Amino acid sequence: MLKAALLNRNTLYSVCNFVVGGIFAVIITITLTSCGENRFPETEPIEQARSNYEALESAQLIILDSDLEVIQSFRFKYEGDTLTYLLWATDGEEVYAEYYNGLRLCHGKQGDNDWTVLTRGDNGYYTYNRISKHPFTQKSLFFFDEASASYIEEDFVVHYNTDILNRRSKNEPVQNLTTTFTINEYITVYEFNSDINSYTIYISDINDVDIIEQPDFSEALAMN
Repeated sequence: MLKAALLNRNTLYSVCNFVVGGIFAVIITITLTSCGENRFPETEPIEQARSNYEALESAQLIILDSDLEVIQSFRFKYEGDTLTYLLWATDGEEVYAEYYNGLRLCHGKQGDNDWTVLTRGDNGYYTYNRISKHPFTQKSLFFFDEASASYIEEDFVVHYNTDILNRRSKNEPVQNLTTTFTINEYITVYEFNSDINSYTIYISDINDVDIIEQPDFSEALAMN
């Protein structure tokens, strides 16, 4: 099943492999901590927008690969402290869906007859709430590290010094990296472009998602 919860927060540079029974979609998150005063005036609005995202009550994420094909969608809403979400993912061949409401974690892939249902205590069940956040509800989904940035354009295009970045990481080095933030109080579009991987995240329905009911299994697989 999708191991979206298993981010290694202790590594400086981690490639998060969302493995779905054979589906392999990659989102790169680089978890580095910047220190000292801001070097660029664009840092403050970027950091504020990232924090604003993490404080959202609800939103819809659509993730496109470098060919502009939808590879994942994630619709979430907090109800009290409990997270409810519906996730859809594909590698272009297989399709996977996952639903969570704080009581049960349901998942399945194309070819299954129905949802596989996990509850608290079952192997593979995870608890998500405002404290134990799902990776897609964390600001770290939108990588930004001022310390390894070479310069930032006024429209929030961040160019990275990969020599500095690679010295601070433990994983496969990157040769080039830029990230682009479209900001209107919140992040509405995020673009990650590197020689390893490129993808775009669109964020919509900000704080405007209705209650997320569990769909029929076949409906969930056909979401996109």
